[in-house]
This record gives sequence, C-alpha cells and structure tokens, in this order.
Amino acid sequence: MKTIKRGGLLAVSFVFAIMLIGIVSAIGVGYPYWENGQVKMTPGEKQTINLNLQNNIGDADVTYTITLAKGASIASLTKYTYLVKAHTTSTMVPLVLSIPSDAKVGDKIEVNLDFVTAAADAGVATGTSVSLSEAVSVDFEVVVVQKPVKFPTTWIIVGILVLIVLIWLISAGRKKRKK
Repeated sequence: MKTIKRGGLLAVSFVFAIMLIGIVSAIGVGYPYWENGQVKMTPGEKQTINLNLQNNIGDADVTYTITLAKGASIASLTKYTYLVKAHTTSTMVPLVLSIPSDAKVGDKIEVNLDFVTAAADAGVATGTSVSLSEAVSVDFEVVVVQKPVKFPTTWIIVGILVLIVLIWLISAGRKKRKK
C-alpha cells in the first residue's frame, strides 16, 4: 500500500512540474561590473549608469516597476515603470548618480533597486485566475574617493622639450671647448 502512495505522489509531483513549465519566464536586470561591487565617485561628480532590463522567455510583454529602496539621496530615475517586450534584452534604464560636492572622502552610500513585474499583467495575459509576479534586486555601494590630481600633459611635453634643448646646449658647449 505504501508503494502505491509513494508512486502516486511521485506521479502527481511530475505532472505538477510539467504544468509549471508553461509559466517559467526569465526576467533579468543587467548592470556593469564594479570591483568589489563598488562604484567609485568623487565629491561633486555626476554619472549615468545604464541598467538593462531583459525578458528572454515567454511570449508576453512584461511591465517592470522599479523601487529605489536605498540610496535615494544620490540616485534618481526619470521613469519608474518600463514595458519590456517579449524576447528582448535591450531595454535601458538610466540611473543617475550625483555625489554632493560637500561629501566626505570615504563615505559609503548603499544603493538598492527592486524590479518587480506587474502581477496583474501576468494573470490577464494568460487568462488564469492566479497571477505571479517576479522580482529582481540590484545592490551596490557608492564610495566617495579623492579626486585624482591630474598633471596637465601639455606641461609634460613642454618639460621634455626644455630638457632636450638643455641637453643639446650643454653638449654643444662641450664640443666648442674641446676645439
């Protein structure tokens, strides 16, 4: 009797797993790689990072709703809802990072974005009474670093030219003394 129950449970589990294959999707968010998961920026610096929304599997378009959970003091989005067409991997989301000019070197600001697919769209698109939403989270840290001191390249070139002229003058003077 126990073997029949185990076999029946296995069969039901297998059928259930096969039924779930139809609702598998592959949403995703791509973003640049930063060493140690840290974006390094200087006080007063502003930069735009492009996040890439993806909808690889399934024939339904997906609507992403983005929540800026942490880091709103330095991060901003122009839009918080994006429609991503089926079978696409190139919907860009510009995330603007702005470090205040009075930020202290060594400050670390955590940024967290949550990307959630609209549950209502999933249920309406498939005609089912059960709708599922999916979520992806992107976390990284912004570290305030000291602005690098740049030595102007024109001064380097001028310095090398002056050095060459001095060497030439010194060697020309020695040649005249020998004669």
